[in-house]
Amino acid sequence: MTSVNLISRDEVLRGLPAGRAQTLLYLIEARTAHAAARAQQTADLFPSEAEAESLDQAYLQSIALSRDLPRQPTIQEIEQYAPVWKELVPASDQMHAALAHLLGKKYQFTARATPAIRAALRLDTSPVQEAYLQYYGQPLGTIYTPRVTLSDRLRWAIGAIGNWVDTLPPFQQTCVLMIAMSFPQAALALSIALAGVGPLIGIGLIILFGLVNMVTVAALAEAVTRNGTIRYGNAFLGRVAADYLGPSGSMVMTLAVGVFGFLGEIAAFVGIAKTLAGFTPIPTVVWAAALFGINIFRLARQSLKLSLIVSLIMATTVIALLTMLSAFALTNFHFDYFSMNTSDGTRAEIKPALLQALLGVLLTAYYGHIFVTQIARVVLPREPSGRALINGSVASIGILTLIFVVWELAVTGVVSPQALAGTAGTVLTPLASALGPGAGVLGSLVVILLPGLASIRAADVLFNLVRERLSAARPQTQSTRRLSQRGRLLLSMSPVIVAFLIAEWMLLTGSGSFARIVSISGVMAVSLFAGVLPTLMLAASRRKGDFVPKTVSAILGHPLVLGAIYALFLGIILAHGLVIWQTPLERGMALALGAGIVALTVHLLRSGAFRPRAVIELRHDLRGGGQGSFTLTAVGQPLRGGVEWVCAGQVERSNASDGAIANFAQVRKVTFYLPATAARELKVWAHRVTLEGNSERLQVTLQVVESGATYSCELQPEGFTVLPVRGQECQVQITLASDQANK
Repeated sequence: MTSVNLISRDEVLRGLPAGRAQTLLYLIEARTAHAAARAQQTADLFPSEAEAESLDQAYLQSIALSRDLPRQPTIQEIEQYAPVWKELVPASDQMHAALAHLLGKKYQFTARATPAIRAALRLDTSPVQEAYLQYYGQPLGTIYTPRVTLSDRLRWAIGAIGNWVDTLPPFQQTCVLMIAMSFPQAALALSIALAGVGPLIGIGLIILFGLVNMVTVAALAEAVTRNGTIRYGNAFLGRVAADYLGPSGSMVMTLAVGVFGFLGEIAAFVGIAKTLAGFTPIPTVVWAAALFGINIFRLARQSLKLSLIVSLIMATTVIALLTMLSAFALTNFHFDYFSMNTSDGTRAEIKPALLQALLGVLLTAYYGHIFVTQIARVVLPREPSGRALINGSVASIGILTLIFVVWELAVTGVVSPQALAGTAGTVLTPLASALGPGAGVLGSLVVILLPGLASIRAADVLFNLVRERLSAARPQTQSTRRLSQRGRLLLSMSPVIVAFLIAEWMLLTGSGSFARIVSISGVMAVSLFAGVLPTLMLAASRRKGDFVPKTVSAILGHPLVLGAIYALFLGIILAHGLVIWQTPLERGMALALGAGIVALTVHLLRSGAFRPRAVIELRHDLRGGGQGSFTLTAVGQPLRGGVEWVCAGQVERSNASDGAIANFAQVRKVTFYLPATAARELKVWAHRVTLEGNSERLQVTLQVVESGATYSCELQPEGFTVLPVRGQECQVQITLASDQANK
């Protein structure tokens, strides 16, 4: 954007609040750009905590040094994120008028397109309009552009989608985000994988796996809701796993996502190449190379990320196209195809040979668990109880299951089981052969968008995982720095390059099967982060969680239920290693994974990951006018204990498990009296929540008295400490530094 002279000499001489308005506009733009960049991370497959922290630091340094922002916001983003920046604006009619003048000079917008900006700056009120007329000698309406260009209309239309998502009720927002971000490319392999068992059994398996995943996503959503770090700062799924299961749990989660991304990238190359080669005369290797080139270009630029709105538009378009194909197919339904039991026309029997791709594809169809933490960062600030997050996540799995059932009905009603079983690409190829050229056009769009979306996400997660581990390298000279940067870039791209080479080899040799690759991904990765780990994390969170959700199912956390789910996913992995998979390499991988899961579980039991814990949280929230609050929990339940604090010489008391502390800036000491519990750990968390929603440590001294013994300790940089306790009555005294009120 070209620079403009936002403040003239005459305006300054007339005494306008020009300098303050200019500074305030810069802060508004900074907060808007930061919020937009953070929102973009919601669409990432596995966001990097280090990258998020680097993003925060970049904006903080820009503001501190008055430098150009890392990213200039658009007027559409300023409108969308008006609720984020409006608290920066003082209640001054003159300041509102000055800001309106600056916005009108720098951006082009209509009054109709900017209701949030008008509301935040009170531009529709008489006092602000009179102030504008007084200072600038013309009506305030002159800041608006009568008409905008076609490209600007498109930007406003895209921005309206973001506004719509932001204003949805939390439950609906969770459903929309989960479905949009996790609609799987495995949907294009479902009918192929199920061809060997027949449509009726296939639909039954889709429903069964949908029900199981409703349970596991509810388990993960509850564990995330109970976690404190996910609500503040830059925590994502890896950090939540580390909080509950320790470094080993986080490492397993990261490896599982890395394997999922690597195999997903190969599957996308093969799926797009084989499908488009079936619709066009262009060879498969060329299509795969084209997709690879797009990804390499994006990664080399390191700035062309997939935004949440684009993800939403692409997923919505895919679902609409599949709906059109389903409707077209159902009008050409062949009951004789649907009544066939298996691909060879015989009665359905569950044989190992038929399960080569079946279970793994069903697992991969429900991989949305990986997005729960990103969605939680959006939903929990609006609905902290967790009810919307948990129920919305479960509902999204139900909606996906319904879509899969309809899709399976449509495909198996027009494509013979024999044709499905012999398909090495996606199901769109035999479907187009059965329905005609129109289906081929729709199918081409679907395969470009769906595996294309999966490829972009997979490339990003692989790139970020490697780059994060290479970030510690510090070259000494400028020449080696340039060489090192190129080397780090190439190494970060290396997983995508290897995935492309493997895919090309499969395409050249004819050994690649889209459904088979998707299946391996499901068994080796999705079974972990969508099955085994959520059960372990829920079990740990119900013993050591920081918060208690309003929606808690006693059945969900019952040891028999968690044990059954754990055994189911472990059994699927072992079944592939012992019976289903036939090659030594595949069997070895599955058996090694099964043994690793058992070893991880034993390690977690011995390391105290499930040790019961009591939690004391003392929070100073600057977002709510600086109010303080406290929360007490023990073994995953609210804990009623005595709380006492001194404010301006007056002693205040409470016997509740949570509550507010008025005039927190004047509080110097807070004492907690905890009753006897089953807890064997005590977590004390004293922190401040900044205006940006980040958590930072309060400067306090901590003293704990238990069984007549008194000891002091310090908080970690994150603002908390974990202490061993005996479960007896204890007293915890937190003394705040005298300068807390000024921070």
